[in-house]
Amino acid sequence: MMASKQNALEKLLQSKTPVHKHVAIAFTDIQDSTGLASELGGDRWKPLRDEHFEIAAAAIRAQQGALVQTVGDSVIAVFDQPSDAVLFALQLQERLSVWNADRPGGPEILVRIGLHCGDVEIGKHPPAGTPDIHGNEVAATARIEALARGGQVLCSEAVKRAVERRRPVELDRVQWSDHGEQSLKGLASERLWEVSWQAVPIPADSPTMGKAYARYAKKLLESEFDHISLLGFPGSKKRQTIDLPKIFVMPRVEFQERQAFARYASVFWEEQGRQN
Repeated sequence: MMASKQNALEKLLQSKTPVHKHVAIAFTDIQDSTGLASELGGDRWKPLRDEHFEIAAAAIRAQQGALVQTVGDSVIAVFDQPSDAVLFALQLQERLSVWNADRPGGPEILVRIGLHCGDVEIGKHPPAGTPDIHGNEVAATARIEALARGGQVLCSEAVKRAVERRRPVELDRVQWSDHGEQSLKGLASERLWEVSWQAVPIPADSPTMGKAYARYAKKLLESEFDHISLLGFPGSKKRQTIDLPKIFVMPRVEFQERQAFARYASVFWEEQGRQN
């Protein structure tokens, strides 16, 4: 099997002489990993952790990012643009939500993500000569991630401003929640923002609900998203998931009742079947 071609950032990480570059940085970490490891034991915990690493690596590659390293249960990655880092973070949370839903009875793995951007030194660093990134912005990203909760994406003001200046169409439906100025240990304080997909509510009592679902299903199938994951409805004891043949990511759709979800699912699969 041929190795995948390295992108520009991956090549920089292999530079024998580190170079300075402005990048977007992502730190991730599994919430309460110590407790999970203790509860599950190594034989069950390590396969889960490693599978989570694989999901993260795929999400990084999807945005042409570079995996810097994994430490414990954390992931460090870099991206050319802040918008790529935001897309990575939101897609990773969606993929992990689907993964959790597909493991009924298994422990829920919740990941917190911190995003920041700035100048770093990237390449192989002595004495070990391993690929890494250095600089105050790297430390700031780690501090931001530590302030997030499981399932949340927190980013700096610099990331938000960069995305707002040149927002790609894929991020048309993101929303920002202001978390105010936050102290970052040993560094200057930062204004932090939580970024998430906007919900897509469809009234369950709408007389045209069936047509609304059909129209929305059609939009999904014609969209430019390369991953669509539709999760179950609020209040459900069993989180149901609709999967497409590929790996898809899409803003979470909230369903208000079981009947509405079932109706949507049938319409969705009917439309998908016609295209195959």
